Amino acid sequence: MERGSKFGKLICRRCTGIVMKDLIILTADKNFEYLLKGLLPKVNKTENTIAFTFDIRIHQYRDAGVLNGAHDFLRPFCGMYKYALIIFDKDGCGRDTASSEQVEIEVENKLSINGWEDRAKAIVVDPEIENWMWVKPTHIQYAISWNFEIDIYDWLHNEGLKDHNQSKPIRPKEALEAALKRNRTPRSSSIYLDLATKASYLRCIDPAFIKMTGLLKQWFAQPNPQLFNQQ
Repeated sequence: MERGSKFGKLICRRCTGIVMKDLIILTADKNFEYLLKGLLPKVNKTENTIAFTFDIRIHQYRDAGVLNGAHDFLRPFCGMYKYALIIFDKDGCGRDTASSEQVEIEVENKLSINGWEDRAKAIVVDPEIENWMWVKPTHIQYAISWNFEIDIYDWLHNEGLKDHNQSKPIRPKEALEAALKRNRTPRSSSIYLDLATKASYLRCIDPAFIKMTGLLKQWFAQPNPQLFNQQ
């Protein structure tokens, strides 16, 4: 067995009686946590993966804390989980002039040299997680119990928060907070859970979202039956 082999390390730990959990997720706040709790249980059926379990941890210093401290936070969990996802907003992390890809590489490099090698990946949402929520107006209208006849996207346009030629609001978090205020709906992480649980995500084309689902399909792929037939 090659030294540093990812699968070899997983097998060795099983041989020594350590049963590794599937996935640990480090994120910045409860909005992320609740959205992921609603979304991830649907992935195995939608993406045809094997069923997998996950645990979510929140960094006390939010986006900047995840950026700068994910490697320290997750180091104790390296031998307990097969994979790790680190998810946070680009807005608020302190890397305004860097691209999302550059920030992701920075985090992943730190995780790699702190024991995770290629088993941990970063997802930086640009500008913020609310971008994943504005997929279809009817879904978000239902989630926040929108009480007006005007379509919520038309209202956002009138408020200068969305252009007609754009599929999503310019500032997704600001747009959501404005809609909640107009609708007199209290801010709550349960809105993120409700929307993620009930709405389809198949129309979401956000690059960070696509990266996340791609990783989950890779990590938890269905076994290839041809491999078993050849044995």
